[in-house]
Amino acid sequence: MKGGLIGRFPVYVQTTFSTQEEKWSYFLNVIKEINEGVYHFITNAPDGTLRILGPYKRKKSEMVIISSPFPFLFSQLLLTLPRRLKSKVSADDPYTEIVQVSDLFGKPGDYYIISDDLINLSQVAKEFEQFTGIQVTPKYIPLEFKNMKGKKYYLYRALTSETVALIKFIRFSGVGRQRSFSNKDVLIYAVQ
Repeated sequence: MKGGLIGRFPVYVQTTFSTQEEKWSYFLNVIKEINEGVYHFITNAPDGTLRILGPYKRKKSEMVIISSPFPFLFSQLLLTLPRRLKSKVSADDPYTEIVQVSDLFGKPGDYYIISDDLINLSQVAKEFEQFTGIQVTPKYIPLEFKNMKGKKYYLYRALTSETVALIKFIRFSGVGRQRSFSNKDVLIYAVQ
C-alpha cells in the first residue's frame, strides 16, 4: 500500500486502567466489538502496528492516544473508534496528528529526536516498507547523541527526503519493544 493516511488521535474513556496490559485488552475488546476482522489483524500484526499511549488524566475522563503507521488500520480506527467511544476527533486538537504518507517526505536538514528507547534508522526503513510499501535507504550523519535521565537525545542530519520521511515516521510507529501498549513516545523537531 503506497500512500494513505497515518497518524495519531485522542479518545476519551471513563475507565481507569491499573496496568498497560489492562489498557491494551480494553481497547482490543472495543475494536473486536466494532470489527472482528480488524481485531484479528491487530492481534497477529507486528509490534508497533497499533500503539495506545496513555492514559493521561483529564478533568472528567482519561485521554488515550491511538497511533498507527499502517494506513489501512489507521483509517479504520479513525472512522470507527471515536464514534464508538463517544469521542470527537478535531484537526484543531493538539493531540491529533494526521498526515498523508507522501507528506512525510520533506526537505533534508537537521532533526532533533527525543526518545525513550534507542533508534535504529535501518530497522525503521524495514518497518516503513512493511507498513507503507515504500522502500527507502536512510542517508544521514549522526551529529550528537546524549543519554540523560532515561531519555535518548539525537541530532541527525538527514541527507535525503527519504531519510526525513523515516524520521517523521518514527513519531507514529514508535521505537523499542512492546510498543503496542507502552508509554514510550518519540518527539521530533526540525532544527532551523
